[in-house]
Amino acid sequence: MRRSDNPDWVARSYDPKPVEGESEIDIILRNCSLMVFVEAKLGRDISLRTKYDPQRNQIVRNIDCVLDRAKGRTAIFWMVVRDTGEGRSYTQLLNHYRAHPDALAGRLPHHDPERVMGLARNLSLVLWKSFVDAALKVLPGDDAEINSINDELRSRV
Repeated sequence: MRRSDNPDWVARSYDPKPVEGESEIDIILRNCSLMVFVEAKLGRDISLRTKYDPQRNQIVRNIDCVLDRAKGRTAIFWMVVRDTGEGRSYTQLLNHYRAHPDALAGRLPHHDPERVMGLARNLSLVLWKSFVDAALKVLPGDDAEINSINDELRSRV
């Protein structure tokens, strides 16, 4: 917001109260040393702007959230997606942030740059197919309900 040309947004950026509402994180994995936030996209691309800051994309918002919530743990961000085509904004942005970690650090100047750049180097796109295949390997294959879930998941990805 502070980099905006809109004087109202710049003024609002100095107010310490949260601008955005609660973020809805699709999947959170955590233990005593890691905090992983996963954004899951089945068909749609990411939003390139957030409601209160049109210059802040959905990836930066989620990374900001995982950095805030990690509290001393290693922060990690993954996206589970149907495809990794170059036409997808999430593919372009994650590739850009991995190749240029300083660009991500520049979008999050209120966080330690080394921490942001460490996270940027490990950004991951995971295909739904791989995710589902791995999940289904741990489920018993002779149960009718499990087989139904298996069929449903495979039909969607």
